[in-house]
Amino acid sequence: MNFKTNVANFKLLLNKIIQVVPNYSIDDVSKNILLKSTNVDQQGKLDVYYSNETSITLKASIQVETIEEGQIVINVKKLQALINEKYDKLPMEFIVDNHSDDDSITIITGNEKLVLDASLEEFHLTDKVTEILNIDNKLTQYKNFQQLQESIDLTKQVLFKNDTINNLLNSTMFAIAKEDVYDVISEGLLFQSKGEFINVVAMSSKEGVRVARATCFQNDKFPYPRDIDFILPTTTAEFLRANNHDVLMSIFQNSDNYKVNYLRFDNVTQVPEIVEFVLVSTTIDGSYPNYEPLVPTNTTMVNYISLEKFINALKQINPIINADKDESSKWVVLNVFENPDNQSVLEVWTRNGKSEQIKCTFNVNLVSTGPEEEYKNNYITSFNSKMLMEIIDKLKATAISNTPETELSLHFSDPNNTFVFKLSTDQKDSLAISLKPLPIDSEASFKTKNIRDFVKTVIEKDL
Repeated sequence: MNFKTNVANFKLLLNKIIQVVPNYSIDDVSKNILLKSTNVDQQGKLDVYYSNETSITLKASIQVETIEEGQIVINVKKLQALINEKYDKLPMEFIVDNHSDDDSITIITGNEKLVLDASLEEFHLTDKVTEILNIDNKLTQYKNFQQLQESIDLTKQVLFKNDTINNLLNSTMFAIAKEDVYDVISEGLLFQSKGEFINVVAMSSKEGVRVARATCFQNDKFPYPRDIDFILPTTTAEFLRANNHDVLMSIFQNSDNYKVNYLRFDNVTQVPEIVEFVLVSTTIDGSYPNYEPLVPTNTTMVNYISLEKFINALKQINPIINADKDESSKWVVLNVFENPDNQSVLEVWTRNGKSEQIKCTFNVNLVSTGPEEEYKNNYITSFNSKMLMEIIDKLKATAISNTPETELSLHFSDPNNTFVFKLSTDQKDSLAISLKPLPIDSEASFKTKNIRDFVKTVIEKDL
């Protein structure tokens, strides 16, 4: 094998591939790539294949000057480390000596000649993955986004703009907590394609149940596939977040039970240097928990809170929280009551293990949306501080404008049960994040007893 290219194009190719290579791997296959140089109709092309040990296989291609066809397997990180040191404008020549006793590849850049260990062994991919990778997708060469939408199969394909797929993933993936065991919650996100909209759901049961559901809506002319659910591996989601391109997602289902087994993602933003970039991902086998009861829509109370004031309150109490190294003691209490002027007031409290405490107070609006009047004027609840702050940060990031008028809305029926956090301006529920409170009245642990005693002390002091 012998081909010529330039440093800049080859760097671009390697930097795309390295995004899916795990930092640690016990499997040598997950460290290697296959370089395959071909010459068809006097047009040279380099195809690069990669497959990790879990879910992802990809194929990326650039145009090269092919002198001799062939292929080689090489460690991708060692190759990237070598190439990244080279000046972008330098030409490069890759030469594989098939007659050498030791498998190696010689890389010539400028006046420098470098040799890397390589292998002439076969690079194995499953037949199904190879079949999906090699589908010739002419749709990726487009000039107009709407024209591409008009060309796709709306029953099995979804065209995502880069900002859309990024918003869906960035708004949800934070909710995943890495558990000690592999399961669908800690390793995947639920995609639900419903025709009019797509939901992306992530959840965690660690340190309190938390669910994040982001939704994107399609117009009537270009609906999404209907009634298709699958669990996307977090490794694939991480790549899509870093991809920075519009993508065409093609869905491949089992012909017997219509279960989604594979997904193909084609980069459709034109990058002249890269002729083709295709990623095939498996889905996670299993059933995602029924999350819908954890994001209730029939709540009876809504607490409207200034987002700016709430963030400032959390900033004020954060030093007290961080002074405690015991994660189990890091909590925030919210107490809403009616003051003598008949105004609803929110107190945000915390205390650490050193008995340092702080309280921030400001007016809010508490509204009853149901027949129950039990919590019309007051309620008290508590949350894991880290989880609460992450939720507020995500909602702040999605706010169109962070002005004093931007309001956070807390939806609930019972302050001892699930709260749903939204922005009050989000009429379509494009982002809803739920969090289960810590049990103030429970004797189950020192942590909750600590909260209960603190609440009792402050209430009695205020009275």
